[in-house]
Amino acid sequence: MAKQNQDSSKKLRGGSPATSQGGGIWVQLQPDQLEALDAWIEKQASQLSRAQAICCIVKSRLKGKTNPNRSKLYSKTQLRDALETLRAPTPISDRLKKEKDDDYRKRLIRWTVKNSKSRNAREVYNRLQVPEWILWINEAAGVSAELIRKAKSEMRRSVTRQQQAANVRSVLQWGRAAQLLFDKHSAAQRR
Repeated sequence: MAKQNQDSSKKLRGGSPATSQGGGIWVQLQPDQLEALDAWIEKQASQLSRAQAICCIVKSRLKGKTNPNRSKLYSKTQLRDALETLRAPTPISDRLKKEKDDDYRKRLIRWTVKNSKSRNAREVYNRLQVPEWILWINEAAGVSAELIRKAKSEMRRSVTRQQQAANVRSVLQWGRAAQLLFDKHSAAQRR
């Protein structure tokens, strides 16, 4: 028992000092969960260890706080308006076009307005089953070429369009896309 008490005062690797008030648990995460956790850590203002990040996420969920990216819902109309302002070159997405004249922006806007049953921009994005459109949105909004290439390689790991779209979204999540997309739209409106 004495050894156990001595160890409880030691600092845990990558976390806060152990205390007699808290209890430790061991959690095993899958590689895709670790990637998502690391991506969440990168978005934070201060650099956290994985253990600290898990504690923050659990604490915020238990208190009922939501992620700020989730709390701000954009409408389909706002998404359409933001898509209309995108004019950046998209060399990676363009290589995926079957026809040179194919205009992803026009097709995506038309689909968003006419066919999507989604109520808001986030739902539209998460229900897209055309992985090339998801890549195009992110590339045109300004996501790094490295991430676009990573998403493109993830897309090729599956056969079905639905799974390809899901794989692309696992790399190019809505929060980052929305931030870039709506920041660009706001800047374009100010001009």
